[in-house]
Amino acid sequence: MKEMTINEAVKLVNTKEATSISLYLKTDYAGRDAATKAKGNMMRLYKTVEDIIGRSFDVASKNRLLAPLKRTLDNLRITQSKGGIAIYHNEDFTGIVRITTKVSDLVVAAQSFHLKPILRSLQYHRNYYLLALRSRCADLFLVTPDGYTKLDRVEWDSSVGSQLSEAAKGAQGKLFKNRRGKNLLKSTGKNFAPLNQALKGHLEQKQFPLMISGPSDLHEAFRSSSGYSYIMQQGLEGDIEYLDEKALLGLSGQVFEQFLLENDRHAAANFLEASHFGNASTNIAEIAVAAARGQIKSLLIAEDTHVWGLLDRTNGAIEILSEKDDATSDDLLDDLAELTLQKGGGVTVLPSAQMPNGVSIAAILRWSDSTNCDHAFVPLRSRNHFSPVVNDG
Repeated sequence: MKEMTINEAVKLVNTKEATSISLYLKTDYAGRDAATKAKGNMMRLYKTVEDIIGRSFDVASKNRLLAPLKRTLDNLRITQSKGGIAIYHNEDFTGIVRITTKVSDLVVAAQSFHLKPILRSLQYHRNYYLLALRSRCADLFLVTPDGYTKLDRVEWDSSVGSQLSEAAKGAQGKLFKNRRGKNLLKSTGKNFAPLNQALKGHLEQKQFPLMISGPSDLHEAFRSSSGYSYIMQQGLEGDIEYLDEKALLGLSGQVFEQFLLENDRHAAANFLEASHFGNASTNIAEIAVAAARGQIKSLLIAEDTHVWGLLDRTNGAIEILSEKDDATSDDLLDDLAELTLQKGGGVTVLPSAQMPNGVSIAAILRWSDSTNCDHAFVPLRSRNHFSPVVNDG
């Protein structure tokens, strides 16, 4: 069994089609018997997948596929923890991922791995840079779903250090409430030149959001001097002088979560704007064809809704089923998300309540029938979403 990071798990989107089992298990239970509860639920999920596989395989093929998974589950040590675990299994591979966001018990057997829950988790565990501005130095961190790395430290010269020290004193140790030092720091921006030069090599490699932490006036001074285009408006404002790395990263994580929630709202708003120009759809049949053609710029799907069916990834033809019947069908929302990612589009997974107009799938298109761009296009005939759907409840 391979232990994987969230980023590694998302790469399973490129796994060749074969009977694939995806098992999600909640481990966030309270009480002394938390591990026992989770273990019992895991075995119930395994019984479910046994039933699904049994409808499509003879006994020998079923045992060959499931025996390694059963051994893995029997030997798996489960402890109470925030979130849960995901286990991915086919005849060639078994992997496990620890997830720290909300997880619901779910098992899916299909022709590809069911990755929608991990996409939502990744959405809330994106990489970002954290720049810590202190009186004597600046530290640059890269924060990832799997931890953080200190990329660089830049020491200030004495003149810059004294100015920053004065600004830090104005914060009085209160985060988010620095009011002092504006006049002193009006010309401080030019003193960030050595820092900007040192950071340039790191920031040019990967375009991640950059969060600034330190006295609020330094945020303004750094923004005005930096040429980096992805500096977050939200930052960690106040005196960070005596915060250790663990505390600093913990506080920055809270700010970044709010940043991501705001991004969710923007995703829905962007769809509504695109729909005014005819570059959007909520019709799953049209979206499936568009996904197969690489026509989707951005796809929104509901995390707590399933639409069981079959997808032909070569031409986008779909068949919607009233329920999941065997190991050949899958959640079409999940399949279309994977196909969109394979074709270079973006995917956002949202709670149903945040989906535009209450639909379960919505797509912003790279082009419409009026801007054909030399691609064949099925005209957008309808904006109606579809049914049936199966809710997790």
